[in-house]
Amino acid sequence: MEENNSILENLDPEAVEISQAQRVIINLIDFAIEVAIILGFYFLVPREFILPILARGEYVKYIIAFTILFSYRIILILFFGRTIGMFICKAIFLNDTLQPLSSGQRIIATFAPKISGIKRYKE
Repeated sequence: MEENNSILENLDPEAVEISQAQRVIINLIDFAIEVAIILGFYFLVPREFILPILARGEYVKYIIAFTILFSYRIILILFFGRTIGMFICKAIFLNDTLQPLSSGQRIIATFAPKISGIKRYKE
């Protein structure tokens, strides 16, 4: 008998969005890494450098912390397409048409993924 292999058999099934529990796990992992980065920054940067910067204003320490947090996310999402938490939980970002994100969409995914229709799917 002759085997009929269809081209349609090679297509992947439609992507499945990750569960709420996986989102929480991803966010907890990323939060722990971000806290470790901030603590590492605090303990590794010489006091002679950091104290004059912190003494300049009331909100400078918050600006530094948010800069570090967004740098972590934007660097990983731009270069690798996902954060370490997403890598551990095997999740990826896809747009509305279930395609990988462009560079502009990756930047949007860093700041406001829910507004743009970008969602996390199982790998």
